[in-house]
Amino acid sequence: MTSTQSYNNLHLPQEILDLIIDEVARLKPVLDSQAALRTCTLVSRAFCRRSRKHLWADFVFYMDRSSRKRATDLIHMLRRRDNRSLVAHVRSMQLVFNTPVEDEQHRLVRAKNTLSKAIKRPFQKYFKPQYTVLDVLQHIQNCDFEHFSVNSLEQTRPIHWTKDEFSKVIKPTLLEVLSSNTRIKSFSLCNIGSISKQMVAAAFFSPEMEDLTMRNLQFGEDELVTFTVERDCVLADLRKLEMINVPMLPLLSLIHLLVPHSWPSGSLSSSDFTSSDLEPQPLFPRLQTLVVSVPYPEDMNPLWKLILGGASCLENLEMEYHYRRYGIPELGQLSLRRLTALRNFRFRTVSPDDIVWVEASQRVLLNIFTFPCFTEKLRSFELQYLFSAAWDTSDHTNGKPLERLRNAAHWEVIDDWLVSDHFRSFETLQLSVKVVHSMGGSDAVYYIPADEMLAAALLMFPKMTAKAHIEVIMEGQIFFRLNPTM
Repeated sequence: MTSTQSYNNLHLPQEILDLIIDEVARLKPVLDSQAALRTCTLVSRAFCRRSRKHLWADFVFYMDRSSRKRATDLIHMLRRRDNRSLVAHVRSMQLVFNTPVEDEQHRLVRAKNTLSKAIKRPFQKYFKPQYTVLDVLQHIQNCDFEHFSVNSLEQTRPIHWTKDEFSKVIKPTLLEVLSSNTRIKSFSLCNIGSISKQMVAAAFFSPEMEDLTMRNLQFGEDELVTFTVERDCVLADLRKLEMINVPMLPLLSLIHLLVPHSWPSGSLSSSDFTSSDLEPQPLFPRLQTLVVSVPYPEDMNPLWKLILGGASCLENLEMEYHYRRYGIPELGQLSLRRLTALRNFRFRTVSPDDIVWVEASQRVLLNIFTFPCFTEKLRSFELQYLFSAAWDTSDHTNGKPLERLRNAAHWEVIDDWLVSDHFRSFETLQLSVKVVHSMGGSDAVYYIPADEMLAAALLMFPKMTAKAHIEVIMEGQIFFRLNPTM
């Protein structure tokens, strides 16, 4: 007689199950990991608890035409007895504005839906209370909440804090999130027009802030009276700061207004940073990573005096260059001689495929290389090229994507620099090429063959590739998009 053992009697320790779920959460891509975790929640209670912890760790709320319904459903779900502990798992909150540009047909459909909702609303309020994103933010707040971001997706209507009525309503709530939650360590603002100065100030003066990201921002006209009166200003001790396509001089002037020092009150101008007044007064002396756009001429001295001049702990520096926006800047006023801890440098350029523009980025790079004492301790240098709508879709192999890059005039000079005594500690060079162009049908990604990348490396960096102690890494991808953007 054979003995059988039921499935219910086969138990693994909860610690083992938790380790299995943790490995599932690390799967790439993230969408596959999220789908697997949702499946795990249906297996048993032992699987469900750990899976929900990972699913709720990164909370993303999309602000679009359905956000009110989504907020209402979410709040009612969180108020159920079995779900009340879910918000305790949230570690990262992303508020994503996703309002696509409408054509006339979409406007008519939206008008009909608005009329239908207006008719139903008086009856719905008697049966099911309605909620908004403000209620969601109040629900998500908890003591372990560490990461927060407010972003607007590409190709959507930008957020205008000082013009859009909804933004005026939500701004006080976001300010409360930054001021009341003392555990927030990282914050990002991306793709926002007329950004509130109060919002930016609250981010820079959040007590535990370590990582601050700002991309594609323009300041609005609001005042700082409320913020400056409420509490004393203690500047965050940042470890990472990212400023891409932001008004740098107004931003530094904003910080200057709130930090007590010996300068006279009032906004800064480029005249406040003369060549005889360049003794650094670093705002973030323990900064380790800085990501900035290649600065305008009027931004160079303020950038040096308030950030780079005293950044003795800076290990990673990244500069992003957009030729159409800047032209070819003269960088002689910018000095990097005091970056004694700098080990890694990344130069990222975004442009169409015109060879003249590639050569312009090369000249900017050579200007950066001439900074005194900047390159002596560099160990790695990463060069990233992003080209838009670059080459014909039928020739994404057989060397075509790299042709214009290879033919740029200044690779020989750059190669000589990289093997010179100026780079005496140099160990790694990485060149990344991404080509984005239009096509019909669905999106697709191709990898440039390794032999093509190697051939390009031998042509562009012959002396570098011959050095045994230097590792040369080449990566290339071709992206086909229905609507390619920069």
